[in-house]
Amino acid sequence: MTCIHMRLLSAICIVLAFAAISAFAGDLEDGMKFFESKDYARAISSFRNAATQGNADAQSMLGVMYHGGQGVSQDYK
Repeated sequence: MTCIHMRLLSAICIVLAFAAISAFAGDLEDGMKFFESKDYARAISSFRNAATQGNADAQSMLGVMYHGGQGVSQDYK
């Protein structure tokens, strides 16, 4: 592979990484807005989307919502 190809591949990887981060960061932000407005069904959905992508903050918020029974059946496990 030439140097130009390596640079192009690196640039593509960086763009894809930022796109992935933005996607679940958006879900987390949306989830927080829905949570604050007490729209728990939509908050759960947004947090789950981000959580399945490995977003620890979204995973934590899901735990908070399950613990409090907000939009889901309360579950202390």
